[in-house]
Amino acid sequence: MSETLVPESTVPKEAKEAPLSPRFEIPRPEPSKVEKDPFQFEREAQGERLARLLEQNHLYYDQDKFKEQVEGDGRYLRIDVVEPIVDESGTTIEMKQRFFKALLKQKDPEKDATTALAFKRQVAVQAFLDEKTSFPVTELLSGNVEEANGEQWALYNWYQKGEKGAVGFLHSQEEMKALTGEHASLAVKAIRALQNHQGDLPADVQAILVSLAPFQNFAGFQQDIAHILSRSVNGVGDYYTEDKKPFNEVIGQRLGTRDFASQADQTIEKTRPIVESVQNRGVHIIHGDFAPNNLFLGDGVTSDKLIALDFEWSGVSQNEILAAVYDFGNLRARAWNNEAFRAGLDAAMIESYAAEGREEVGRTIVALGILRSHLNLAGFFENYVPEKSNLPEQTQRREETEKDIAKAWGVLKMEKPAEIARAA
Repeated sequence: MSETLVPESTVPKEAKEAPLSPRFEIPRPEPSKVEKDPFQFEREAQGERLARLLEQNHLYYDQDKFKEQVEGDGRYLRIDVVEPIVDESGTTIEMKQRFFKALLKQKDPEKDATTALAFKRQVAVQAFLDEKTSFPVTELLSGNVEEANGEQWALYNWYQKGEKGAVGFLHSQEEMKALTGEHASLAVKAIRALQNHQGDLPADVQAILVSLAPFQNFAGFQQDIAHILSRSVNGVGDYYTEDKKPFNEVIGQRLGTRDFASQADQTIEKTRPIVESVQNRGVHIIHGDFAPNNLFLGDGVTSDKLIALDFEWSGVSQNEILAAVYDFGNLRARAWNNEAFRAGLDAAMIESYAAEGREEVGRTIVALGILRSHLNLAGFFENYVPEKSNLPEQTQRREETEKDIAKAWGVLKMEKPAEIARAA
């Protein structure tokens, strides 16, 4: 237990009964001629209420970090806390680390409402997945998401990463390289655990899930790919121009074809029968931000080998394939510096469906996931300013993201267009 995490002043001295931690109070400044923003007073008042909440729950915390976040303009208060565990006699027998997250008021009313809904969605989905599915999530211990009941907050279990082969949270690009084939298999199992919840997903939870139009039916998905390819970009490197041009033109030049959009559309069109065969068959949850930076890698002893975090943008679809395409593609494309992990994801997804006699479904998910997410990210990279796009890491990231696009044809066991085959 680190001194930074648990300041000495907040650790109980008596073992018999844990006292409350000191109140958090922001000192009122001396009167000045400069009028203070009324919103700052609102945040300060909220900080005092949250401090009382922490005290009432006997949660000990770093007060400097608390104050810094309350005085800032962030959407959430996120702090590590320590909770005393007491026996029947009231004696403290253990100090448990936890993670506390609370909603912070926003100055913009629209952002305030959006953030409140995202927080409610995150807590509700996480609680459902923890109780009803095998999806690997952090345990929700307690909390409140209803404004009528006071401050909105959640207390989560805190996990030790352990020893053997564990990394913990993936905070950096370098740490993404720790993802292995085993993690790829676990990630695919997690994605599949989000499927088929038409019978147990509560109506109030389903009502707050994000409606992701491109992933509701084949037509929406096809239109989304067309939209991505029609974006205006400057291009980077040898293809940079001050005058913007369609992304389709730039990616076509990189892959050696004049009309990439048409070739991509023809390929997507061939998956229509498979995608439409599963339309309106079940309710399928979409994580919404299934990415390396939202994964925790444990050792399988003190914590699960893979735990997923952050369900703020969770959605729902009535198409099993398109729901999986969103999360699979996002995770794959954002693991840009770990080719072995990406290959492991492809193999695990295909094998998962092959075991059910539906290999063509697995291949469709992989191919459409590659096309959609790799194209989407590549389009953003092609709009980076030269000072950023010319950095070695950014160049490698773009090249790795774009080169895998051609793999979609191979996954579908289709012959690549001649120009793309030569470029690949």
